[in-house]
Amino acid sequence: MNTVTLAALLACSVTFASALDCYQCDDIKNPECLSHYEKHLKPCENLTFGKFIDKEAIGCRKIVQLIGETTSIVRECAYTGEKYNGKKITGTSAVTIYLYQCSGDKCNSATALSTSLGVAALAVAALFARF
Repeated sequence: MNTVTLAALLACSVTFASALDCYQCDDIKNPECLSHYEKHLKPCENLTFGKFIDKEAIGCRKIVQLIGETTSIVRECAYTGEKYNGKKITGTSAVTIYLYQCSGDKCNSATALSTSLGVAALAVAALFARF
């Protein structure tokens, strides 16, 4: 095997780890986070403090908070947890949170979450069609 072929095979076998890219913003500090969040796409950095220090992000997260009559949106990197598609968490009687968590780049956009909801609906329909 010649040197060029060997170098090409080695180059193809090397995998590069790269940080996830997630939208990172909240609409309280930045109203654009609600619908014009594209410019808030950033690579997720390893945590620098707390119990998960040096942990890499495992996904992206979108949190919809309902506090009384006020709704707010938070988009962030996820370092713990699992995939959720609208998991409801109830705090006090005036606070409800819906949690969306996914594992791909840019998956905490409104479109990505709507798409995953559509795919889930199709999967349920296919399951019922079998029976």
